[in-house]
Amino acid sequence: METEAMSNWIRCKDRLPTVCDDYLVTDLEFYEIAHFNLSGVWDVHDGYSPVRSERITHWMPLPEPPQP
Repeated sequence: METEAMSNWIRCKDRLPTVCDDYLVTDLEFYEIAHFNLSGVWDVHDGYSPVRSERITHWMPLPEPPQP
């Protein structure tokens, strides 16, 4: 199952999002939800997060929320 989840990660070097939205991001050490704007800037929501926007290496869309 881990391999399947990891296959959803997209390297920032390969491609950036084309839609302004929230994404799951990583700097290969920590994970965080960040907002991507079309200026090419990641905005990490939590000001206390160890993930810094300039260190983000991979991203993926957020999963769909669970259904009741």
